[in-house]
Amino acid sequence: MKLTTKRQFLGALSGVLAVLLLVCCLAACASSGEGEGSSSGQDSSFSSRQESSSAASSANSQVEPASQASSQMESSAVSEVSQITQPAEPVQVTGITLTTYEVNLDLGKSQMPIVTMTPDDAADKGEIWTSSDPSIATVDGLGRITGVKAGSCTVTVTSTSNPAVSAQVAVTVNNRISTGVYSNGKPYYLVVNKSTNTVTVYQADSTGEYCIPVKSMVCSCGDDTPSGTYNTSDQYRWRYLVGDVYGQYATRITGHILFHSVPYLRQSEDSLQYEEYNKLGSTASHGCIRLAVADSLWIYQNCPSGTKVTLTSRPSMGDPLGKPAAQTISPDSPNRGWDPTDPAAGNPWTAG
Repeated sequence: MKLTTKRQFLGALSGVLAVLLLVCCLAACASSGEGEGSSSGQDSSFSSRQESSSAASSANSQVEPASQASSQMESSAVSEVSQITQPAEPVQVTGITLTTYEVNLDLGKSQMPIVTMTPDDAADKGEIWTSSDPSIATVDGLGRITGVKAGSCTVTVTSTSNPAVSAQVAVTVNNRISTGVYSNGKPYYLVVNKSTNTVTVYQADSTGEYCIPVKSMVCSCGDDTPSGTYNTSDQYRWRYLVGDVYGQYATRITGHILFHSVPYLRQSEDSLQYEEYNKLGSTASHGCIRLAVADSLWIYQNCPSGTKVTLTSRPSMGDPLGKPAAQTISPDSPNRGWDPTDPAAGNPWTAG
């Protein structure tokens, strides 16, 4: 349509030029015939003027449509430019789907559902992840869900561009953590985390793997505490230790490395070195694993010879039950010579 309009305009312009050329020619002819004064010349001149007027009128009638067409072309062009420069509305997220809506985790294990946001051409597909109870399961910015302790919670993913759109994952954390160590017929497996001074006790599940954490203890390791997995052997009610001191309820791990209580000055429950007791939870021993009496007694009674023990600074399973708070004894306390956890008769901490 635009091409046709241009042709009309050029045609009209050509007509105007032709008329102007004709007028010029007639004017030249009239000028040359003025001296003769014949009536036929006057008639001819009058006739020529009429023809010129008629041609000009015809040319004007052709120019007017061309002008209108040009105006229409300009209006159409402005409309098209307006449509091009007007920004389009961004496409919003309208839906979120996940590869799974239920996650079952062992302690310390992780899983990351895959997210799909619709439509595909949504402008902003950013996502925000939150956990209803981070003490049970945490979630990072990528959607990686990690079990912290046994229980249930909900993890939610929300569109950043459209907060009204979200999806939820039901999370169950089992009281189980893979250690890769299987039962040797003993009831428990002990892991000593030298970096946190924490002992975790594991039970075996139906598959025989020691993977169920059942107890944690605060301890004191030493700079000379070795790393490795060992089997316990001898046990002692009292054991003479480095530094001319004694430990209660000692269990040998390997060589001269033992589980035992905080040192005593004598083989007497009222001679506790309370200053050393207050170091529980920090690195303080000569290499053995120091414990409160209640914990050294528990190992003494429940972990027979042959129980597996791993000493490590970086257990892959961490401390699934956390690190218990260590109790401290005031140097001004009249009971400072006794371990507050000792079940022995006569312990003033537990009397009455």
